[in-house]
Amino acid sequence: MSSQVTVLVLGVGGNVSQGILKALAVSKLRCRVLGACISPLAMGLYDVDRALIQPWSNSPEFPDWLIETCKAEGINAVLSGVPRVVSDLSQISAEVLDQTGAICIASSKECLGARPPPRGSFICSPDDTCAPRSSSRP
Repeated sequence: MSSQVTVLVLGVGGNVSQGILKALAVSKLRCRVLGACISPLAMGLYDVDRALIQPWSNSPEFPDWLIETCKAEGINAVLSGVPRVVSDLSQISAEVLDQTGAICIASSKECLGARPPPRGSFICSPDDTCAPRSSSRP
């Protein structure tokens, strides 16, 4: 492949998103990788071409932040290994594609049942904002 792909990986503080970063690093795909997380202490932020602090994926700011980031950075694909983020991405993937051309690689809302993942592996508050247990709340 002669052209470079620009990929945004969300939730790079989580181990699955860090696995996505590793897979991209060892692949033959030429890519520029941006990583984003809600915490500036997220390990994955220190192993990408550009690090970003993102809003919570279920916050009202998230769709606009994602769309603006995709436009500004020329993002081709958006991925995450965080179940809640994948669920939230599935809700806005068509809008992101339409406005930016970026593909959100997430299961469809029909497949996910448009519900957040089980609470077992997350710290959740009564307003249904969740973070991996290893993350501190903002």
